[in-house]
Amino acid sequence: YTNQSGVGRGYLTLHTLERIHDRLRELLAQKGATLMEIYACPHISEDGCDCRKPLPGMLHRASREHGIDLSLSLAVGDTPRDLIAGKRAGCEVALVLSGHTKVYRVDTFAAPPPDFIASDLAQLTEFLLSK
Repeated sequence: YTNQSGVGRGYLTLHTLERIHDRLRELLAQKGATLMEIYACPHISEDGCDCRKPLPGMLHRASREHGIDLSLSLAVGDTPRDLIAGKRAGCEVALVLSGHTKVYRVDTFAAPPPDFIASDLAQLTEFLLSK
């Protein structure tokens, strides 16, 4: 689940965003991974949608469309708004210390405390596979 306000601001089109997502799927497939769905909010904050994080709309939509029990789910992110959206949806949340998190101090992270912290996606994957 990803906020992509660049679409709403006119920096890229939905078609371009879909092509980026297609490329991501190709790269993941090369490693044997697949994505069921990519949920993207193309809106800007002023649009007042329910899908832009930190609102949980994208997670609720995924739950409805795929029969996901959010109380048994782990929402993963690298920003405070990712963790807030996950908690609002009733998920456990994991903070990945890569990407945007590099600009935050974890001990002063302005979000609900994460249920799990991983240094990167590889460590998170190892943790999940060990459960």
